[in-house]
Amino acid sequence: MGRTRVQSNGKVLFDAYSNELFQFAKEAKFVTKGTPNNFVVLKYARIMAKDDKVKFIASNLDLFLTMDIHCLHVENLDFILLIEDLFKIFEGVENQKVEFRQGKERYQIDILFGKEKHTLLKGANADLEYPDFNFFDMKERTVTIPKDNLWFAQMAMSNDETRNNLNGVCAVEGIGVCATDGHRMHIVSAEMTEFGKIYPANFVDEMIRIAKFTKSQISFACRKADKELNRDIGYFSVEDYKTKWTLYSQMVDSVYPDVKMVLPEHSKIEILIEPKETTKTLKRIKKFCSKADEKGESMVPCVKLKVSNDKVIFCANRYDEIITEIEIDVTTLKPGNEEFLIGLNVNYFLDALKKEDEKVKLTFNDDLSPIKFIRSDGSYGIIMPMRV
Repeated sequence: MGRTRVQSNGKVLFDAYSNELFQFAKEAKFVTKGTPNNFVVLKYARIMAKDDKVKFIASNLDLFLTMDIHCLHVENLDFILLIEDLFKIFEGVENQKVEFRQGKERYQIDILFGKEKHTLLKGANADLEYPDFNFFDMKERTVTIPKDNLWFAQMAMSNDETRNNLNGVCAVEGIGVCATDGHRMHIVSAEMTEFGKIYPANFVDEMIRIAKFTKSQISFACRKADKELNRDIGYFSVEDYKTKWTLYSQMVDSVYPDVKMVLPEHSKIEILIEPKETTKTLKRIKKFCSKADEKGESMVPCVKLKVSNDKVIFCANRYDEIITEIEIDVTTLKPGNEEFLIGLNVNYFLDALKKEDEKVKLTFNDDLSPIKFIRSDGSYGIIMPMRV
């Protein structure tokens, strides 16, 4: 990389590359989105430099995101810059070397690369309660899960703020990493050494976003970080040869439901369905599902399944009148002795089939029992039936 063409007489504070700076700004915007205007300080990123490392920090009070980079020139410093400024400066800038220099005034900082020079106001560090970043041993891992599987659990997390114990995922002993909104549950196999801790939804969302920086499994953990407050902190990190990303979050202080109570122990009918063709059929049948009741109130789109030992027929109705029926091809593994009608939320059904190329196994008992979807990677979904 060539030297910058624009000049600044200020002392070099540290240098970095535009790609990593933009990636941090992008993730920082995601972490702090929805921040109330009266929490102006959360719209800033804290930048701490010492020895040969620079740490960038963004927070929404519940979640802390850090990016550590190794630099050649580092001055000890601690200041804040607006996240939006960093995002605008480095958006669309390909991998260029960037110098951070002391500005003309002590409260200014110059950012130089290529033919550009940006002078920003350097703020003092805000009075926020930061975790002790040196307290966490990133070699401690209590949950390890395939990188491409956590999204499946993420889909079933509840967004109901009144049920905070469902706003995240939980490692359940003998089961796996679970998420439920009370109407469905998604479970992913994982290696676990600690159980019962609820990792909050925003932690899971951001963890999935920065997991793209690793190529294999992802691991996360929690530990008691504050003995006086008896507070658990969840943490997760990934790194390459020069950049390290870490998440810290307060855990959900609640008790997770006993998910084993709703897991079907046996099944009367077991079939295999082809996910792509079934998805096409579901999207078509969804068009004919009732979206409102007779009073005009919004309804959950419900598809009815006529299940027998050798076929499944999807039915859509408006009120009590069946108007559409589409049969799908199935492979019967365990035939039943009777036919029954069961109602399911179409959207939940579609979610259970997402990103699946192999056949999915469905198990049934009766019209009031949960349906189990078993995917090729071992993860599975449970959907509670709707009364029809």
